[in-house]
Amino acid sequence: MKKKKWDVFISHASEDKDDIAEKIVKLLEYFGIKVWYDKDILSVGDSLSKSIDIGLNNSRYGIIILSENFIKKGWTEYEFRALLNREIGKKKVILPIWHKIDKETIEKYSPYLLEKYALDSTKQKLGQIVIELIRVIKPIIYKNIARELLWRKLIKNAKKESINISEIKISEIRHKKLSKELMLRITNLFYSIFTILGLDLQEMIDSFKRDLHPNEEVIRWEFINLCFQKYFYETDGSDNKKDILVQILLFSMGKLEKSIDISDEKLLILLKIWADNFPMFINKI
Repeated sequence: MKKKKWDVFISHASEDKDDIAEKIVKLLEYFGIKVWYDKDILSVGDSLSKSIDIGLNNSRYGIIILSENFIKKGWTEYEFRALLNREIGKKKVILPIWHKIDKETIEKYSPYLLEKYALDSTKQKLGQIVIELIRVIKPIIYKNIARELLWRKLIKNAKKESINISEIKISEIRHKKLSKELMLRITNLFYSIFTILGLDLQEMIDSFKRDLHPNEEVIRWEFINLCFQKYFYETDGSDNKKDILVQILLFSMGKLEKSIDISDEKLLILLKIWADNFPMFINKI
């Protein structure tokens, strides 16, 4: 079966673009979802119907933002019927979002849509809607988002207390042996960034052996290394390497504020490198 070019097609009325459509697209793309979106895809002189057909036929799912504006439009009706034809008798294709619209209006427009579970912008926050969409569109990405949210919840609700550092026990080694490929990648990371942090190679190897999923942990560090190397490639290279590495590590912990002596311009460069490469990283995990 031919692989689809886009993960999802988004069908919406132009009046709902600023209010909800663009916001959803930006969040989906941030997490690495490939979206067919008319503002990004269409150029001056393109055939509208032909471009829509290409988008519909080459997307795995179709998000429909159902609103009063949507129902009044001609092109949205065309897009809806095209998605409906793909879905009937087959797997789920249509992912509906109710936007400032009531049940009675939906029922008059399409009883079929009334039977489908829909997200609702009046009852759910935008972030919740996007996460629910990702759960269907890309379950592997959802798994990582869910894990991150669970971690933040645990941290938020955790009891804080101080203990002597000597009382902290190192976890047992879970993996007696790592693959040759993993060892090569860890060694490469050591000479690229771990030495900058003053870490010992054997200590790092043992640390990965203690990790529940060492391969995923190596991927995280490879992403950090990618951002680090790219930053120095794109700038004059005058910054302190350890400072930049620490800033990237803080990004990985969700702290986007400046914590080192660096200009705002360079901080934005570093943050853009992080954001541009994040979708590739999240798809690897």
